Amino acid sequence: MSNIIQSNNPDTLSLDSPIIFHDPYAFLEQRLNYLGQKGQKERGYCNFSKSLGISSLVISAIASSALPPMAPITLCAGALCYGWSVMLDKSRTGRFRLFPAAPSVQEQIMNSTEDPAALAEINKRRFSSAITHLPPHEYYEAYYMSLFFAEIGEILYDTDVKKRRMLYKTAVRSLYTEGEYSKFYYVLSTMKERSSLMSNVGMEDYGVLLDIDAESIPEEITGSDYHYLPYSEREEEDSDDYEGYEEDYYEEEQGDPWDFRQQETGYQRLKSRWSDSRLFLGEPGTGKSYLLYNVSLALSREGVRVFIIDIGHHEIDDKSTNWNHCSESVICDLSTLSNLEAEREIKKAERLLQNFLKYRGEKLLILEEAAIIFQIKHPHEKKLVSFRSRLTSAVLDFNSRGTKKNGAIYLITQHLKAGMLSDIGKVLKVLDPCLTAVVKGRKAVAKDRNQNVIHKTKAISDFKHNFGDIYTEMPVFEDENETRGLFIDCEWFPMGGPADIGFSPNPVGISKVKWNHE
Repeated sequence: MSNIIQSNNPDTLSLDSPIIFHDPYAFLEQRLNYLGQKGQKERGYCNFSKSLGISSLVISAIASSALPPMAPITLCAGALCYGWSVMLDKSRTGRFRLFPAAPSVQEQIMNSTEDPAALAEINKRRFSSAITHLPPHEYYEAYYMSLFFAEIGEILYDTDVKKRRMLYKTAVRSLYTEGEYSKFYYVLSTMKERSSLMSNVGMEDYGVLLDIDAESIPEEITGSDYHYLPYSEREEEDSDDYEGYEEDYYEEEQGDPWDFRQQETGYQRLKSRWSDSRLFLGEPGTGKSYLLYNVSLALSREGVRVFIIDIGHHEIDDKSTNWNHCSESVICDLSTLSNLEAEREIKKAERLLQNFLKYRGEKLLILEEAAIIFQIKHPHEKKLVSFRSRLTSAVLDFNSRGTKKNGAIYLITQHLKAGMLSDIGKVLKVLDPCLTAVVKGRKAVAKDRNQNVIHKTKAISDFKHNFGDIYTEMPVFEDENETRGLFIDCEWFPMGGPADIGFSPNPVGISKVKWNHE
């Protein structure tokens, strides 16, 4: 809504726009911009006709005083012109307005400010005013779309591609004719209330809210082909990938299932199943970035093209990872950059994302400090809006059911914090959650930070709140040198190290050694 006039491409302005098939969120945004643009034009025509009507009324009044015999005729002519302009507006919009629409005094005062919050409020008021000059059916479409933008986009995304256009037209028609009594209004308002609740409590109980939201959508809205699979049951969907893998660790001859000499390590499990898109949570120093660095390095030597975006980069990270093996990278600390520099880096990140999606071979995209992208408060939050929208759509499309995947997307963050945008909720739906942690009662050496790291519960608590249905308590590995663990594919594994995936042996903990990249 902040940019009402954006696109004049006729292919993106109508309800028959083909973009609805591959990017529902982009379709909604462009449709909303088009309706705002059209509303502004209609308001201009309306104001012009009323101004002419008022002018003719004033002129006829002056003429009648100068020529008293002609007064009835001139006054009637002026009144007819004015009445015609008012009724023309009413016939098009259904609203009875006697005077041209004009900005309020408060809006004129706010218009001179550079405060982003004030400018956003101005744009919101301008949009609300502009759409009142649209025909009724388009007004209700714009009104409800702006009110339930995220919710409509989510339902369209989860609907079969061939049915999206018909579903959208049906929803608009139902909201126009039935308003708040429409079944669509009930579903959308319920989803919005639960999203608001999720935002207020941070990310607690996210999994429960997610299942309730999806199950609350009636079948007559999404169609009989729509099937929502709760997160706790999602593992069964990929059963073909796991067929023949299970091993009975609990037979007597296998011995202790947590014997490090027999059990697969976290490094080995991630590399063997690298093509599943994942979310990595973990406290600082638990080895999540170093894990992905070494696994991606090993994959790059096998022909996988690696991309990385890290806009919350800290210099300390250079001591353990340099990411020279990546085909493309955007690495910076966005919060320290000027507006111009930040805009340049964000555009580079958007190009990298586009290149990743276009590449046809095996590929891996890593997003370090992903929480920064979804923060509500950030020095350059306004510039991040476009990239965040593109990233969310890319993750959802890349991991949608029925899509042939030739790679994966990894998101790394320390916590799921309160105050994060609800957009991350959509992303969490399609990522397999992973957790790194220090074994309870042991100390891990984080050599890049030159400090010992102990077991902490903040990230574990976040994980339990959001993915408690799959979480199991971390075991104490028998090998005392195993100070870290990785929860992946609903199991705990000792973290292991680079040696487990073919590199030369390395001391336990994050090393300062920089590998010679090919």
